[in-house]
Amino acid sequence: ELQRNDQNPIGMLSAIARQYRMLIEIKSIMAAGQSNKFDIAKQLGYAAFPVEKAMRLVNQYTFDELEHAMERLLEADVAMKTGADQNTEIDVLVAELSVRQRRQPARAA
Repeated sequence: ELQRNDQNPIGMLSAIARQYRMLIEIKSIMAAGQSNKFDIAKQLGYAAFPVEKAMRLVNQYTFDELEHAMERLLEADVAMKTGADQNTEIDVLVAELSVRQRRQPARAA
């Protein structure tokens, strides 16, 4: 749907990567014992609302899953910048990241 709205595939990739980076940062901070969304937001330089949303998601992922997603994002970035069809690459990436979500139902927080 984003492509139908004339979004640049590189911009889409950047937005997806930013979300996964945020999840990794927040999961790391929470693993260290921090749980206040305002403190986490201040520490990371984010607004509290997106931090709160991410805090609800972090327990659905292991660090290994997040690392794998970031590796896949890097692969897509390199492919898109070295000649691969950008629209196809972003479609495949989103499908791959989505399949993981469908296979594993959300865990209770």
